[in-house]
Amino acid sequence: MFCFYIFVIVLMSISRRFGLLFVLLSGALLASCGTSVDTSSLAQCVTEKGWVMYGVNTCPHCMEQKKVLGSSFDLVEYVECSENPQICDVADIKGYPTWVNKQT
Repeated sequence: MFCFYIFVIVLMSISRRFGLLFVLLSGALLASCGTSVDTSSLAQCVTEKGWVMYGVNTCPHCMEQKKVLGSSFDLVEYVECSENPQICDVADIKGYPTWVNKQT
């Protein structure tokens, strides 16, 4: 299972903004099928690879991604755009959630 996530992390480096959505949706699908997902390792790996989530607390898609990661979401670098609009403007965030790899 962990190898699957490593493979997807590599794919994310190709798709700068949308690859992580695939990872989170895959995790949600696997969890709904009864397959155990190590969200803590996933969240830590995503952060170590330089991914940052930009969102707002009223966004249903943001809430769903936070729900998929559960308490492991605390390990994710997150920018709340309603509280930090200048940071989101500089990062050219147009919609939520947006995942950006700051290492690319």
